[in-house]
Amino acid sequence: MIPAIRYLLFIWLTFIISTFGFGQNVVTEKYSHMLAGEELVERNTKEEAYGVFLIESPLEKLRAASHSFDILRVLDKSHAIVRFEGQRIPSTIFRAWPVNHEWKLQDRLYQKHPEDREVFVIHTSNIEKLKTQLRLNSIAILKSTHRSVFAVSSIATIRKHLLGFDFVTYIGQESLKATQESTVTDLDLSVNAISTVQRLFPALKGGGRTVGVKDNQFIAEDIDLIQKAVNSTIASPTIDNHATDMSTIIAGLGNSSIIGKGVAQDAILFMSDFNNLLPDSQQLLEDAQVSIQNHSYGTQIENFYGALAASYDQQIYDNPSMLHVFSSGNEGVTVPEDGIYANLGMYANLTGNFKMAKNILTVGAIDREKNSVSFSSKGPAFDGRIKPEIVAYSNVGTSNTAALVTGTSVLLEQAYENIETTSPTSAMLKAVLINGADDIGDRGPDFETGFGNLNAKNSMNIVTGSQYWEDNVQQNETKTLELVIPVNAKNLKVTLVWTDLAAQPNDNVALVNDLDLIVTDPANTNWLPWTLNTEASTESITAPATRNADHINNIEQVTITDLSAGIYTVEVNGFSIATDNQPFALAYSWETANVFDWNFPRANDNYPYDGESIGYLRWQQTYPENTFGALSVSFDNGTTWEEIDATADLAAGFYQWEQPENINTNARLRMQINGNDHFSENFTVSTAINPRVSLDCEEAIELRWNKKEGATSYNIYNLQGREMALVQQVTDTTYAFDKDQYLLPYFSVQARLDPGNAGVRGKTINYESFGGNCYFNSVFADITEDGTAIQVFTDIGSLYQVAQVEVVRIDSANNRTVIETLTNLDTITPEIFDEQPKAGQNKYQLVLTTINGEEYRSDVVDAFFFDDQEPFLIFPNPVSSSGGINVYSGNEGDNQLFFDLYSFDGRKVLTKKLSSDRAFISMNGLDAGVYIYNITSSDGRKMSKKLVIK
Repeated sequence: MIPAIRYLLFIWLTFIISTFGFGQNVVTEKYSHMLAGEELVERNTKEEAYGVFLIESPLEKLRAASHSFDILRVLDKSHAIVRFEGQRIPSTIFRAWPVNHEWKLQDRLYQKHPEDREVFVIHTSNIEKLKTQLRLNSIAILKSTHRSVFAVSSIATIRKHLLGFDFVTYIGQESLKATQESTVTDLDLSVNAISTVQRLFPALKGGGRTVGVKDNQFIAEDIDLIQKAVNSTIASPTIDNHATDMSTIIAGLGNSSIIGKGVAQDAILFMSDFNNLLPDSQQLLEDAQVSIQNHSYGTQIENFYGALAASYDQQIYDNPSMLHVFSSGNEGVTVPEDGIYANLGMYANLTGNFKMAKNILTVGAIDREKNSVSFSSKGPAFDGRIKPEIVAYSNVGTSNTAALVTGTSVLLEQAYENIETTSPTSAMLKAVLINGADDIGDRGPDFETGFGNLNAKNSMNIVTGSQYWEDNVQQNETKTLELVIPVNAKNLKVTLVWTDLAAQPNDNVALVNDLDLIVTDPANTNWLPWTLNTEASTESITAPATRNADHINNIEQVTITDLSAGIYTVEVNGFSIATDNQPFALAYSWETANVFDWNFPRANDNYPYDGESIGYLRWQQTYPENTFGALSVSFDNGTTWEEIDATADLAAGFYQWEQPENINTNARLRMQINGNDHFSENFTVSTAINPRVSLDCEEAIELRWNKKEGATSYNIYNLQGREMALVQQVTDTTYAFDKDQYLLPYFSVQARLDPGNAGVRGKTINYESFGGNCYFNSVFADITEDGTAIQVFTDIGSLYQVAQVEVVRIDSANNRTVIETLTNLDTITPEIFDEQPKAGQNKYQLVLTTINGEEYRSDVVDAFFFDDQEPFLIFPNPVSSSGGINVYSGNEGDNQLFFDLYSFDGRKVLTKKLSSDRAFISMNGLDAGVYIYNITSSDGRKMSKKLVIK
């Protein structure tokens, strides 16, 4: 061999050996606290091995061979804690070390003070033995499952009395204090095309389905949740608004207003207490027929796989049709302090250990323009898995987004059962939801928005088009599906989901069974799934997705933008499967090029969505990038068109349109693209009517509202049973009725528009909550500006059955004089004047008589009148020496006013400059007796009289 080549080969081999050796030293040092002895010399010994070892082996090979030994904890992709019981150590294991019991401890426990008493979770292979040891050592048990116990103790006690038992496999800490993560103030079903699904599939309302809501208890009297609760022995004793809001988003009846209309209106609700963070009893859920459960709460940021995460994964694995939907959390601006992504920025901040589970669905938040919002908690999960898996709209919290996805899942489940006559698995629902989502941001998934924004319309089309596939696969087995892609197709998307076996609590890698997805196009090119860089650096976790084999997630997705007509082959391979076989679900879809479709508004929709908030027009389209359209609107059914924007960006998918003010009419939209017109269905443009109670008498009520331009009449709705029923149409802006005419006090008003359509129905009011007046809303009196009379002002509130109103003046002797009688009133604010008031104080009362002879009296009001003989008013007189007098002057402008008080022997005892027409002067300190006061004004007015102090 040539010496130079031999030298280079020697250098290369030295580098490889030194690099390998350095890597092993690092690994050994990392886990050295777990080691109990030297490395086994004979790695492939024929002798039977007993005990627990730290072994080195590729994880996929270890999983595949795990039928002959127990994997107790996965440390990383190459190292695990394994128990052998008389088994030959497989040849796939490179190295092995005996271990102590430290591998059972969660990493964060090493920072705990040994004697601090706290709540610990202890995972076990024998729950009865564990409970016995806890009782023997007087360790209090808070709660338990069939595999875990939450107990109060110290780490020193646990080390001494529990750590050494073989049946103890994990000891850690997981937060048990749940917190709610938002309220519903901004419900808008148009952002995620849920309202589109409700229009296109009106029969899908969740009828006959029970949805689980783990929270507090909702307010049973809420008119959007009438008869929604089914019996539950595990419901929270606490009733609050958050549970009410989440329940409303999922299944609200829409009686209160359009934002009280939930996703699945006909569904009913099974409530359970979120203060128990463990999964609810599967038997109780099955008895209540719950297959979808909402979890809009969190605890604290916990970046590890604990007993709570494992328990949810195991429940779903044992019950494949059970879907748990979680909010991602509202800690999006928090930097985590533990886990491999600690202190890397505002990532890896999901709230709660249970959200580290892989079989659940975790939902983040975006705004109305599909931008990620700062408060929404982000991934990655503790081991680099994609979290959240999906996002939806909310500007206030991820609680709302989880509820939106839960409600949508109910509709998809109902549609699937209509086709297949059997329930979908949770893996199928996840595949359909994720495959239908709109990718936002950089192409492919990311750790802020997951696989994209919920698009209920896309997901529903996948289900109704039967664009899904279910099967199972074994180790090294490949299952295939052929997709025939037509001409003019684009944007193929394929999503694979499987419900994985739960990992062991404290595992550093959650994935157990590993499947691979590959799509092969007609040119025999293989397309791999999108993956994210999981290295622990800000640059890595924020980098765009790339195409690679995925050995971390149990969700994989392949997308191909440009398609050729022909057969595309989808392959699902059992890369590493520890069980006999692994079921999976797959959803797929593609689009047709140059298609435009309106999502909102559609027929019978109103713009803006709730008649109050900022409005957005929404559409879907498949035109090439940088294509613009001419957007216009017609208010006369297409006879004439008004331009909104000549260059609307089609790729945005939405347009914020400020509709003309004070307009209530029918409308239609047009988007012109490359000479083609795309028309919307007819919809209404209107603002909500918010009525008020103008009359509240013992037997009668009147509602009043502002006139709506363009309204031909108004629909009156009353809550009857479980829905708002149309009870009357009026042309006026009032509606009066007897209280005994309707059973319930809930009413709303809706404008009718020419030619017969109706605008948005306004918010429902409960007239009993207004505490209104019977006819007299307000009465007061004051001197007129010219000072010659007194005017009595009143708001009668209603002219319903009014015959007359008498204006009564009451003098100091309580004599009553009718100074005017008003009949045939045509206004609720009549002009009333007393042209001949008396100097000083004047009192007035209004007496209203109805056509039935009933009499209603207003409060007594007063006003002060001043003339040349009596320009000032002093009272009380006599006055207490500990009190004071009021000086009313009717003073205006820049006039100066002076008050001087003299004793009866002529001494000045008090002087004041008055700056107001109504002043108070204290008499404190003056002796009882008779005094003389003088009041002078710079405009020449004077008055001098006696004042008695007693």
